[in-house]
Amino acid sequence: MESDRFIVDSSVLVSFYHQEDANHPEALRIMSGLEQKFLVIHPYVIQEVVTVLTYKAGNKVAVEFISDIFENAPDILIPALNMQNDVEFFKMLGKKISLTDATLINLSRTLHLPVVTFDKQIISLIKN
Repeated sequence: MESDRFIVDSSVLVSFYHQEDANHPEALRIMSGLEQKFLVIHPYVIQEVVTVLTYKAGNKVAVEFISDIFENAPDILIPALNMQNDVEFFKMLGKKISLTDATLINLSRTLHLPVVTFDKQIISLIKN
């Protein structure tokens, strides 16, 4: 990985924390490669990960994720919410995509940072 800074999508984080996820081994490899890197984790992603982990892996795993984000990770930026900007970009994009994913694409374009994700639609839209 060339960059020192990365935007991380919920797909990788859920797979990393949920040991039964099909992408768990790949998420372990990816997150290992991101050690000592500066990570950008959007508030929408945090909300999404906590929700999915709570239902798929249980509250204990969701709380572990929250603790890691807020207590144990000094090299994480949680950008401020700008709902107006996020909604405007979502509308401008005009694709069948979640608001969270559209926001990550916009964040990637704005900050000129890669997004670490398993989501093929995000990857495709960032390239174009």
